[in-house]
Amino acid sequence: MKRVLSLLALCALAGCYSENTDTSPTLGTVGNAPEPTATTLLPEVFNTESDLTVTAPPYALFGGDLCTALVAKDFLNIRMAGLAPGALINSGALSPDSCGYTVHSGRTDLEVLVEARTAQEFTQPATTPDVIAGLGLGAIGFEKADGTYLVLVKVANGYFSVTTPDPASAVKLAMIALGRSGG
Repeated sequence: MKRVLSLLALCALAGCYSENTDTSPTLGTVGNAPEPTATTLLPEVFNTESDLTVTAPPYALFGGDLCTALVAKDFLNIRMAGLAPGALINSGALSPDSCGYTVHSGRTDLEVLVEARTAQEFTQPATTPDVIAGLGLGAIGFEKADGTYLVLVKVANGYFSVTTPDPASAVKLAMIALGRSGG
């Protein structure tokens, strides 16, 4: 019995002894956690933004540049909103997923928009769409709230839409863009 008591006393003393002189509390103990340091685990935070000058991945929609979907000559034979065929005045990326075209027709400037789309937008459109046969792997169209007409096309490498002032020009320009989609 004496041995057991002395062994217990020795264990109790050993449990109280520590060579660590740091008195700051550690995680998993009662008390405050140590203050965070000013540094991170990495010595440098890297800039991970995409470099738009690099090559697009294979089979990217329009080779990674939506502004290649339509070119100036595409508008020369297309009547929009019942006006004479127009001439491309200006085009440019509005975002990484869209390109806007300004077309002068008659005395009016008209806007055309090409956008990358998602499968969900194709399968669950905001309104009841018109089904457009013979365009890509599938196509739908509908009038938007602002009165323009949107044609959404499914291709092997994604989805894109063309928005114009009227249905006929939207379908014709979507057919032209389909040839450049890479799908």
